[in-house]
Amino acid sequence: MIPSIGDVQLLESLSDQVRECLRHADDCAQLAASQTDPKLRRDYLIIGACWLKLSSELSKLADFSNLKRQGQQFTAPAKLDEGIEKEAFPAH
Repeated sequence: MIPSIGDVQLLESLSDQVRECLRHADDCAQLAASQTDPKLRRDYLIIGACWLKLSSELSKLADFSNLKRQGQQFTAPAKLDEGIEKEAFPAH
C-alpha cells in the first residue's frame, strides 16, 4: 500500500509533536533541578512526567497509524475500545 501525502504528513506531525513533548519534559527536569522549594521541584517533576506520558502516547499513535497505513490487520478491536472506555470511565 502506497502512503498518501496525508498519511505521511500525519506521521511527520506526530513525530514533531513527540519531539516537542520530550523538549518540554527536559525543560521541566531542568527547572526541577534548579528549585530549592521541594513543592515546586515536585510539581515540575510531575509536569515533566505528564509530558513524557504524552510523548509516549503520541509515539504509540504514530506506530499504530504506520501499521494501519501498511495494511496490517488488527484483531479484537472491541477489546481495544473496551479498554479505552474502562480507562476513561473507571467504575466507582
